Amino acid sequence: MNEQHEVYTKLKSFLGNKGVTQTELAKWLGISRTTVNLKLNRRGTDFTGDDIRLICKKFNISADEFFLFH
Repeated sequence: MNEQHEVYTKLKSFLGNKGVTQTELAKWLGISRTTVNLKLNRRGTDFTGDDIRLICKKFNISADEFFLFH
């Protein structure tokens, strides 16, 4: 498993623990649920800088922890 995939696995787990559905996340980001699913599963385009900022602000999390690769 590559690092990038692991990062989104961590994000998916975090969202699940918060009870956030892909549909809710899609509404907050202004994109379709299908697009969110593709991004989370690394089958489409990546999250944009705006997506990352919105997610981090909404959940008060660090982009370093969920989006940057070490």
